[in-house]
Amino acid sequence: MPVSETMDGECGIDAVEKPFALPALRHSLRINQIPKSPNGPKGLQRMFWATRRKYQWQWASAIRYAMGRNLSRQPNGVKAHVSICQHRKRLLDPDNLVSSVKPVVDAMKGIVIIDDSNRHIDLQVSQKLCRPDVPHTIIEIRW
Repeated sequence: MPVSETMDGECGIDAVEKPFALPALRHSLRINQIPKSPNGPKGLQRMFWATRRKYQWQWASAIRYAMGRNLSRQPNGVKAHVSICQHRKRLLDPDNLVSSVKPVVDAMKGIVIIDDSNRHIDLQVSQKLCRPDVPHTIIEIRW
């Protein structure tokens, strides 16, 4: 600790205030399904509203299950860094890839993250080729 002299010649220890820092938290989730593409006859855009709602509920349940007992929410004032990697048998176009994760991010809202706005999360989406029998999604959340 730094030592300083006061005006009257006495030595004292400076009080160094450190800013309050939260411990860095990181969750890595593996979910054994991939989000549907927004296009096509069975895509998200053509889904009936009740079917889409059930689909979002299924993603919310899968995220809760993957979190297990480690369920922790994003602290206020801290930006969450969310990285979603889809392992698929066929790659999507970049615009379809980003729009396909909307149900996943919406499902995390209220469970893990506060909101899905740019002020609260930094979203990164990627994809990789994998064997057709093991498609899955890896979600990493840090704050």
